[in-house]
Amino acid sequence: MDNHFTVPENYFEQLNRDIQTRIAEEKLRVLTDGKGFIVPDLYFEQLSSRIEGRLTSVQDKKAVKVVRLWNNDLLKYATAACFILVTAFGLYLNNRQAAAPVSTADLTSEQYLVDIDEQLILDDMGDVQLLQANTSASQQELETYILSNYSSNEIAANY
Repeated sequence: MDNHFTVPENYFEQLNRDIQTRIAEEKLRVLTDGKGFIVPDLYFEQLSSRIEGRLTSVQDKKAVKVVRLWNNDLLKYATAACFILVTAFGLYLNNRQAAAPVSTADLTSEQYLVDIDEQLILDDMGDVQLLQANTSASQQELETYILSNYSSNEIAANY
């Protein structure tokens, strides 16, 4: 005997899920007091004409207002004067910063060098050459002198 009745694919797997869904829908319907959303009569037929009416009324309400940037000549001249003042002030500050300030120490040393007698300079140079010729300290003596007369901070600062 041939069995002429067939069951759809995944029928038994989906049956439990379908039953649970229907039960949940019925519980939700009990909680609501209406049929859901209701569309007014002829809503979609009148929709396009209402949208067009609102658009044309909005366009009619928007009057283009032209505001001139330069209302009168006084504003033009005041703007030009402000621009010239700001530019001149910037150039003034730039020129002030470009000139390097001369310190008083530089001026005094230059004046001091002008006032020194030439013979005094020559004598001093001769003394330095004599000192350089007479120094014959050993490496050990130099290290002892440095360690006894300078702190470790002073030595580190020089390097």
